[in-house]
Amino acid sequence: MHNTSATPQVPTDLLTETELAIRLKTTVASVRWMRRTGRLSFIKIAGNRKVRFAWPQVLADLRATEVRASVHDDERARQLADLANHNDGDAAACAAADLSREFPGSPM
Repeated sequence: MHNTSATPQVPTDLLTETELAIRLKTTVASVRWMRRTGRLSFIKIAGNRKVRFAWPQVLADLRATEVRASVHDDERARQLADLANHNDGDAAACAAADLSREFPGSPM
């Protein structure tokens, strides 16, 4: 019987710059820029000549700089309410429907 617990596990969440660029759908130059400017954490290996990125940490780093939609949501809700209250016919009906769907409980 083969003991698989003795086989070392290779971490699959450590990525090269190229692999990370592919996963993020960006360029290697962008990954390097994010690394140099401190936007992405990385691990130095092989005498500091190579770097690797831990995927869970990359996600955490990116989420730390995430632009929240709430600022835009407030403006969208105001626009829809304005359309619903000050327009005629289909435009008002559509705006009211969008407002109730996207922002349940919002006053018009």
